[in-house]
Amino acid sequence: MSPPSPPVSLSSPEGDIELKNATQVLEQEQPPEAVDAYQNPWHTIFDRGDMRRLGKKQEYRRVFGPLATFGFISMYLCTWEYILVSVSGGLINGGFGGLVWEYIFTAFAFGSVVITMAEMTSMAPTSGGQYHWISEFSPPRYQKYLSYAAGWTSALGWLTGNASGYFIMSTLVEALVEVYYPNWSFTNWQSTLVMIFFLITTIYFNTWGARLLPAIEIVSLVFHLAGFVITIVPLWILAPKNSASDVFGPVVNGGGWSNAGTSFLVGTITILFSNLGPDAAVHIAEEVKDAAVVIPWAMVVSYFLNAALGFAMMITMLFTVGSLEDAINASSPFQNSFTNTGSTGVNVALTLILALLIGAANITSLATTSREVWAFARDGGTPGHRWISKVHHHQNVPFNAVLITSFLSFILCLIQLGSTVAFNIIISLNLIAFLGTYMISIGCLLLKRFRNEPLPPARFSLGRWGLPVNFVPVDASTANWGPAIWGGVLGIALVSYLVQGRRVYKGPVVFVEGSSRMSVPRGKPKPQKVCFVTVGATASFDSLIRATLSSPFLEALKTYHYTELRLQHGKNGQEIMEDFKGGYDTSSEAVQDLLVSGFDFNKQGLGSEMRAAKGENNGIEGLVISHAGSGSILDALRIAVPIIVVPNPDLLDNHQKELAEELAIQGYVVHGHLNDLPEAVRQSETLRETQSTWPPAGTGEDPSGKGLVGVMDDEMGFVD
Repeated sequence: MSPPSPPVSLSSPEGDIELKNATQVLEQEQPPEAVDAYQNPWHTIFDRGDMRRLGKKQEYRRVFGPLATFGFISMYLCTWEYILVSVSGGLINGGFGGLVWEYIFTAFAFGSVVITMAEMTSMAPTSGGQYHWISEFSPPRYQKYLSYAAGWTSALGWLTGNASGYFIMSTLVEALVEVYYPNWSFTNWQSTLVMIFFLITTIYFNTWGARLLPAIEIVSLVFHLAGFVITIVPLWILAPKNSASDVFGPVVNGGGWSNAGTSFLVGTITILFSNLGPDAAVHIAEEVKDAAVVIPWAMVVSYFLNAALGFAMMITMLFTVGSLEDAINASSPFQNSFTNTGSTGVNVALTLILALLIGAANITSLATTSREVWAFARDGGTPGHRWISKVHHHQNVPFNAVLITSFLSFILCLIQLGSTVAFNIIISLNLIAFLGTYMISIGCLLLKRFRNEPLPPARFSLGRWGLPVNFVPVDASTANWGPAIWGGVLGIALVSYLVQGRRVYKGPVVFVEGSSRMSVPRGKPKPQKVCFVTVGATASFDSLIRATLSSPFLEALKTYHYTELRLQHGKNGQEIMEDFKGGYDTSSEAVQDLLVSGFDFNKQGLGSEMRAAKGENNGIEGLVISHAGSGSILDALRIAVPIIVVPNPDLLDNHQKELAEELAIQGYVVHGHLNDLPEAVRQSETLRETQSTWPPAGTGEDPSGKGLVGVMDDEMGFVD
């Protein structure tokens, strides 16, 4: 059961002030305010807070839990499966030994990119993913243009990734036929028909069968892990083995490059393709419960787990595939390993397992691709954006986005009719597009960190470690259509922008709460939003004053669009305030547009400051930060303003910590800590939401049934 709210009604006119004023901030051209189309249990209070900050409306039921999300990412990755079917390029450019080192180098380096994207997901858990992050993190003058280009590039990456799955399914069907008919060879048009058949099956599971998608991901995850064991065991038992000196030998330059180093880098394309897409769940973020925590952890764990499984499968294949020459000359090198078991039945069974799992991965791929296209359309980034961005609420699926995504994937499959290297073209496009959006989004985040600019709070944070060095692969291929198609897509994006995008597309950052580009009606002053800090009239609390004057805290206030910080600092705090005013650059990013003021104590009480924090007189509801004194707490609860309670560690045996903890457990306050007040500010935004929806005290959460009175009586011992 959710904790109850304070026994103060927010349905009063005073309680409506914040909502009315908040909605006035956005212009009419912006999308609906961030409200939920679905109530609990479809979301958590954190999801509501994130959607509100991002300025998005909750369109989907949040039906993906941690296990389904982990399965979703693992099935899109399918690393051990893809390493088997796409290893040819690495064998040519690197050989056996080169592949081993290429895998180790690429997997660890790309892992840093995955961790970085996980942190960005926690900051902004939205289906837009990279183009949204670029819009929010890039310099303001470039936000609109960079995010628009990134939206098109990201869509191309996911579309080519989706199409690649159908190419691989065609390869697997051909491999099964060759087991019984060795002289049979598929023509290009036959391969294309096979791809279209599997495309149609994935459409069904993403439309009429969409309600089964979370269950499909969990079941597929089980078979993904079981299939790994079932595949690897007979290969080690039945197939003859290459020597360790063959497998871990030198790098082979079979691609005609000028040196082995270049060949090594080109060979990493195979490894990257097999490990690409751990951000798949980002694009279903608005369907994941507690997305800001679940998705980042699922990304990191699933990536490194699948990378380990892929490495083990690759080593197994290199030991069992036969000679390097035979492997390079084979149409499907993995088939050599399966055939070397000496059993036709084992060969067919292992190929069927591979086909079933990659077929399941194609269902996942269409799901995430359609959500990315849907999100970009929602922000006005595509032609026909109103039609594409419609959501079929009964099926919980963007039906039109699924159809347009499938049609575009069908067009990409037609490349097979005119090119014998169609799969290489698709892989090149996939890598160019994905790595391009990865580099730009991570680069924008790096720039903000280098400039020491405030970032949105993240529940999965790298903290002081910042961003690691990121890996950028080299693609030396000039012998396919990939760069030409990529350039063509950017050309289409430019035409689309000139025709409709420059009028319709604003960039998602304009809807983000606290953004400097958040539209404010002309002629109206910026609404006042006050954070009031009180240390009480008796004991000093210098550490709280210092914490609330620190740069991280001031930046957190700016993130949530506060305009004023008022401190009741007591007599001892006056010196701290003077030091702050004398030593701090008031034109800096931290205090720019934020009024900081302080006073000793008001003999008339703190009512006026509390009401200012409440947002009376046409302000926006803000926040109270208080020591754990019962009087200040009750004053804030009386007018239903969110309050952070920070116990004073210098006071002994005063029950402040116990009181703050118990009040926080019951949902009345946020229990703040001196070393992490910015996190408490983020939690207060969530508390603001819950106060308007949770039932009042006395609903059973408190065993005594006394609610707040019981808490105060138990901890302080003076309430009757």
